[in-house]
Amino acid sequence: MGKTCEKIFLNNSILNMRELTFETFLKQYLKDVSGANSLSIHKLSDLSKKNKRIVDPLILHCLLNNKINILFKYLDVEERTKLDILTKDNYLDNRFSN
Repeated sequence: MGKTCEKIFLNNSILNMRELTFETFLKQYLKDVSGANSLSIHKLSDLSKKNKRIVDPLILHCLLNNKINILFKYLDVEERTKLDILTKDNYLDNRFSN
């Protein structure tokens, strides 16, 4: 992924003069969508029960940070099914390998 030092606007937040990576974007997006200034898996999973827009980026965040087992404890049945599909047979590892 390329680096940029341009001003990036995300929900009125400015990511300025630092390396913009997918992980950096995802962290800021989670904070903006959840309305919480936190990346706590427990807190975000609780908020995801009321705001379903949090679920997908939260799963990606946990996959990127090897915290998927922690997240699995907090998800409901529907979200666990989605997670099972994504992690079955190393689907993500094969799809996003270098």
